[in-house]
Amino acid sequence: MYSLISCIFFTFIFGQTINHQAIDNADSNLPLKIEIEIIPGSKKVNDISLFYRNPKQENYFQLQFIDLQNNYYFSNIPEFALDNDYVEYIIIAEFNDGSTISYPRNDPFNNPLKINIQQNKDETIKSNQDSNFSKGGSIKSNALILSPLPNSNVNKDDILVALSLFSVNEPNLDKIKVLIDNIDVTDNVIIDDNLLTYIPEEVSPGLHKISISMENKYGIKFQNISWSFNIVSSFLATNESSFKSSGKISSDLYQSIIDNNSIKYNTYNLNFRANWDWLDLKSNVKLSSLESIHNQPRNRFKLDFKTPFLLLKLGDVNPELNQYALWGTRIRGFESQLKYNFLSFKITQGELTRAVQGESIHDRMVITDFEEAVDEPYEDINNDGAWTDAEEFIDSEQIPGQWEQGETFSDCGYDELGNLICTECINGVCDESTYGDGEYTAAEPFSDCDLIDGNYLCDDDENWDSSYGDDIWNKTGSDILNIGRNNYVFKNTLIAFDLGLKYKKKIKLNFHFLKSRDNTQSIYKEIDNSIVHLIDELEPLVLNNSIDLFSIDTTISVDDDSIRTFYDYQIQYESLINNCNNIFGNNFECNVLVQDWSGNKPQDNIVFGSDFSWKFDEDRMLFQSGFSLSFLNTNIWDPVFTSANLDTLSILGDSDQDDQIAGLVKIPFEPSDYQDTFIINENMLPLLPFDPSSGDIGLKQILHMSNLAYHYKLNMKYLNHNMVFGYRQIGPNYNSLGNQNIQKNIRETTFSDKVKFFNNRMFIIFKYQKIDDGVLLIQETIASNKKMDLNINLYPGVGVPTFSLGIGVNTRDNGVNGEIDSRYFIDGSYYNQDEYEDYQEDLGDNFNPVFVDTVDVDISNRDYTKTIKTNILITNQFKYNGFHNISLNLSNSNKIDLLEIERGPEILNGDYYSPASTNEAISFSIKSVFIGGLTSNLSVSKNSFTFSKGQFYQEQELNYFDLMFGVNKLNFFKSIDFGGNISIGNGSSEFSQYALKTSISKSIYDILLFKSNFEYKRKITYGEFANLFNNYQITANLIYTF
Repeated sequence: MYSLISCIFFTFIFGQTINHQAIDNADSNLPLKIEIEIIPGSKKVNDISLFYRNPKQENYFQLQFIDLQNNYYFSNIPEFALDNDYVEYIIIAEFNDGSTISYPRNDPFNNPLKINIQQNKDETIKSNQDSNFSKGGSIKSNALILSPLPNSNVNKDDILVALSLFSVNEPNLDKIKVLIDNIDVTDNVIIDDNLLTYIPEEVSPGLHKISISMENKYGIKFQNISWSFNIVSSFLATNESSFKSSGKISSDLYQSIIDNNSIKYNTYNLNFRANWDWLDLKSNVKLSSLESIHNQPRNRFKLDFKTPFLLLKLGDVNPELNQYALWGTRIRGFESQLKYNFLSFKITQGELTRAVQGESIHDRMVITDFEEAVDEPYEDINNDGAWTDAEEFIDSEQIPGQWEQGETFSDCGYDELGNLICTECINGVCDESTYGDGEYTAAEPFSDCDLIDGNYLCDDDENWDSSYGDDIWNKTGSDILNIGRNNYVFKNTLIAFDLGLKYKKKIKLNFHFLKSRDNTQSIYKEIDNSIVHLIDELEPLVLNNSIDLFSIDTTISVDDDSIRTFYDYQIQYESLINNCNNIFGNNFECNVLVQDWSGNKPQDNIVFGSDFSWKFDEDRMLFQSGFSLSFLNTNIWDPVFTSANLDTLSILGDSDQDDQIAGLVKIPFEPSDYQDTFIINENMLPLLPFDPSSGDIGLKQILHMSNLAYHYKLNMKYLNHNMVFGYRQIGPNYNSLGNQNIQKNIRETTFSDKVKFFNNRMFIIFKYQKIDDGVLLIQETIASNKKMDLNINLYPGVGVPTFSLGIGVNTRDNGVNGEIDSRYFIDGSYYNQDEYEDYQEDLGDNFNPVFVDTVDVDISNRDYTKTIKTNILITNQFKYNGFHNISLNLSNSNKIDLLEIERGPEILNGDYYSPASTNEAISFSIKSVFIGGLTSNLSVSKNSFTFSKGQFYQEQELNYFDLMFGVNKLNFFKSIDFGGNISIGNGSSEFSQYALKTSISKSIYDILLFKSNFEYKRKITYGEFANLFNNYQITANLIYTF
């Protein structure tokens, strides 16, 4: 009666409440059922959760209640959570308005309900057994749990089951079975390179148990591996304060003087990270003293947001879209990735380069070119053949000495025999037989014209005895001095996206697109206070009364034959523009260009392509392929092509108007209609991706397009082998502004195999690689580079030395055929024809041809070599009054000149530079950590080099000794390191260097850390004169962690 009255009372006051009969005792072999009733009210129930824990746990696990009917709910605490003396639990109900109620009512997380557990270890409950899952054997597997950690709280969207099998002795991968909550999920587990992984599709909040059974190749079963983890949700995160944050603020200083070159800079860094159960936030800020508006940014700003479905990065991002189009290039903008089931979408947009106007006042404004005025037509009387695009015109308009549209002119050109033939053209129409270009282009032959009684008359007397003209050969128009910009970088904006589709994690298909263009409006056409330097041909034209406007630098050059003086005329840009006629005369015009400058030309770029991957045969085989196609316009200032331009491309030898490009490809669209997407003009690379001379376009021509990059690769994992077959080709005209460092014009074939022996104690890795430089069908010279590498790695076990052996052979032939030429051999030296004639002239009467021999010498630049490399590394760890790591490394490299072997040693007697070289090195090091915090590091090495042969032969030897000591865990300092090294070089470069080094670190309250390093180097170089350098390097770092 009292309970009923209490229930009615609380229902009246609070509207809704939880009705639950508390449980005092429970059995350990059965799931514990928790039943509740929500007393009805005006609010709608959103969620009801059960939180429980045992004495060994600090945090609660969470389960969801299941709705039965009529406001009754239940949930089960699993039996494997009932293996202790008691279990504690609470109940939380959440409503649609955000309000909650709990049981117990007051401070439930600190006052939970308690159930005593009766342990019945001798009884077996059949319902909890799985007849297909063995209890396991007695042998420990040594497998390592990577994720999730036992008894850990995991966000439901971040769940990944991972188990390392690296230390498992010869496991039978086909006999591994994985259960989650007694449900077999083995078919969805991925085992790849000693790593077992599984990503559940849907996992409910609460406690879950993983059980894994396995056996070795001989059928002997290992002990089962079992552990539990808890999936948490947003309510638990709210109540247990799942928000976590950490950060670091640091300042770095670097200063050095190396061989009289000084470097100094400092940076400030801020790193902050925050985590909720549904969101990860990371921010990074880097400020550098090297930041300058005259260069690309050195500062970095980045802010990342990550949720289970969406990744958003703002600031300086490094997107990895496609290995050819965009792979890790810094962009200032944003990057976003959306993943949902079978669909993924990536997009990035921002500045690839920012606008840079130029730093030095001496090269921002320059004279681009000098256009002299057009000369009056003249007759080539002396027949010297000096043709200057000149064609006779009859001046009939009001401007003497200048040809206007519609005037009659003579169109001139050379015939097949070199004769100058002129054809009269009337009203702009020329006879079809003309040898000229059909247009008036400037002057030759000359007709001197003048105004006589209102009529323009021309004198054609070749002796220049004019009755009408002024008897003076005049220029028409003005001399034009074009001034433009230089030393600038355009702002380039980039947008790229990738659309991905997948099917059951087996098949993936991606499509990518990239668009990038320089902004021509981002650079100023004029920059005040710039200094302009006159070109040599303008200096004599400067009038004497304007010399004072210039600053003139004088340079005197002295050699054996003469003394020469050079003048550099410098003038402020504004002064040049305002005084152009005063400096050069009234016939001059100074023109400021708005485009076509001397510096970088604006570019436009599009890239598109696709990638495909397919896993099959239980993920033991992986096939990957992809392609990317690019078009780059290297100068968008030039006019945009029309379809008529494409139809008759003279550069391709196409003059037929057939609506086709080079007679091969039909013009599909009007190029000028799509100039907002991509500008097509004569500067597009490639103008035509196919070779038109072949006359046919098939699969072979498509695969060898100059702007195509593609690859395919097959990966197979069978019988402890990991084999990879691959092919990659990148055309010479493949260009992506988003990945400008990619190697182009190559064809690469690859095979590799990694084999594991003795329970992963031994690895043998073989790799063959053939790289051809030159992929076009019409390319005659193709350089070939063949590489073979064999690596054997042995890891016997703890306390036993590890061994690594590497052998490599690299054969290179640049494909250049040998070119033989005659040389004169005199007194041990070779002379070509010109040098031989000079030698004769110098000796005069003392020259005796008896002592001259004529020999054949290979003068080609052929690179034909074979390089053989070997490397042996032995390492070991042992304990003796501490922990020690010792290593010994032996390496040898011998580059053999195969051209010398082919031609014989006589080739070395001339000017031939042999690429032969050798390198032998041995190094030894021992790192020790002694009891008490003392450390030491000893390194000794010796390197010997030789370069070339014959008269260019050089050799070098370098000896190095380094010793460092350290003391840790001091009362005041966290650590102190000190020591030094000695370097001695003998041979082509003689030097000795002695260095002292020290570093300290100081920790303050475990949140502030100061580190500093100082290194002093005294270097002496020997030669004709000895040079002494006092070099030093200082770094300091202050870190605050929160």
